[in-house]
Amino acid sequence: MSNEGRGGDGGSGSGVPVIGSAALVLAELDWDDGFAIPVANEENKSLEEELQRLQKEKANLQNQLSDYEDRITAMSSHLKNVKQEFDLTQGLFRARQNEIETEQHFKAVAEREVGRLKIEIQKLENDLVSLREKKNSQEVRFKEFIMH
Repeated sequence: MSNEGRGGDGGSGSGVPVIGSAALVLAELDWDDGFAIPVANEENKSLEEELQRLQKEKANLQNQLSDYEDRITAMSSHLKNVKQEFDLTQGLFRARQNEIETEQHFKAVAEREVGRLKIEIQKLENDLVSLREKKNSQEVRFKEFIMH
């Protein structure tokens, strides 16, 4: 005797298992996971309640997962921005350091020039004193020469 005659496939005759054919019937009726199938006894009622609880928990966990994925995306974007800002700040810091080093170099050059100019001024003042002394000496000699 064939499987069709024995009812081996649930009596549907289509080769689709009973569970699969029940799913097809429910799909044709536009029943989704949220619709409850009528229960025949307390055990089925308990199983149906457990199924609903698990479906709610699954939905909550999927929402949490979506929230976490959104947070991860936002944090990743923020981290990228922080890294870019850090790199920019590091570049500005290095530029400022170079500027400070340049200013220190110019300051040292200017201080050396000031020292050199002070020495030059002192030399010129000494020369001026010497020339005044010579002038005074010459004036005195000239007056002595004229008076005699």
